[in-house]
Amino acid sequence: IVKGKVVRVREDEVFVDIGYKAEGVIPLSELAYPQPAAAGDIVREGDELEVLVLDDDSADGAVKLSKVRADAQLAWDKLAVALEGKQPVEGKVIEAVKGGLSVSVFGVRGFVPASQADVRYVEDLKVFEGQTFSLLPIEIDRDKKRVVLSRRAILDEERRQREAEVIAGIQPGQKIRGTVRRLADFGAFVDVGGIDGLIHISDLAWERVKTPSDVVNVGDEVDVTVLKV
Repeated sequence: IVKGKVVRVREDEVFVDIGYKAEGVIPLSELAYPQPAAAGDIVREGDELEVLVLDDDSADGAVKLSKVRADAQLAWDKLAVALEGKQPVEGKVIEAVKGGLSVSVFGVRGFVPASQADVRYVEDLKVFEGQTFSLLPIEIDRDKKRVVLSRRAILDEERRQREAEVIAGIQPGQKIRGTVRRLADFGAFVDVGGIDGLIHISDLAWERVKTPSDVVNVGDEVDVTVLKV
């Protein structure tokens, strides 16, 4: 792997100065994962790149290079560090596949199982295609080129932090406004700033209530008094 500077960009190839007797050439197929429609979508003249030398003695005198393979080699080291330190990485969803999502992370293919795509069940994973998420590596096998990641772990941690902040700011006796999220036989669950609070059926009204839907509906905004945290 060597460092070079982009000196010319064509639609299907990139020329890179790597300090050799001839310029290096990166064909479109060796530029990035997933393969772009045009080289200009990925790099511009003046960009500095790390590339893998594929052939430095080709018949036409050009040095053949690969950016995608250099990215892959460097990616495994970055992923190993992230896994060890439980640090999130950025991944872009390429497509919904059987059982989950195919993502690009550090220029290599990763997989997010359907159960790890969100905190709730998502029937059509295609809604995530093209989106970029923070993901937590949960399994890496360099030999098998297998990377498994979780978005749910990130969302769960964000929710725990949000819950802690909200709970820290709520005191018994405090009056707050919330939104009814769901109903149960024994009461109504109300979102108060990102966490759910329960209004027991006995606290929905002064009179006897047979079912919570007699008093509130999902989506209603309600003013409540905090009884206990």
